[in-house]
Amino acid sequence: MPIVVIAGGTSIGLGRSIVQAILQAYPNQEWTPIILSRSPKQPDWLPALDYKPEIKAVDYNDPSSLLSALRGVHTVISVILAIDGTHASSQIALLDAAVQSGCKPFAPSEWACGPKGVLT
Repeated sequence: MPIVVIAGGTSIGLGRSIVQAILQAYPNQEWTPIILSRSPKQPDWLPALDYKPEIKAVDYNDPSSLLSALRGVHTVISVILAIDGTHASSQIALLDAAVQSGCKPFAPSEWACGPKGVLT
């Protein structure tokens, strides 16, 4: 069973939609979704799902945290968004960890955050 990680998957918008789409496309858990989040808190929308994906709290500033979370993962889908100036560094750290852990496809977050997305 391949594992797909959705980084930022606790979001009410795109993250939620991707998690739900995976669960609908693979109702017998042929693919196992895992959500990466900065917080271990369960989102309000998750209890309504029949299958509850695991949520792994990660620190995007800690490579060992990301490597541990991506161990055994096949695919990474990133929908992270940080308007505190850490968006670019978080995305790069996630990509580096995905490469080091042997993930195959990596779908980056391509959502523009404006000038607050990069520390200056």
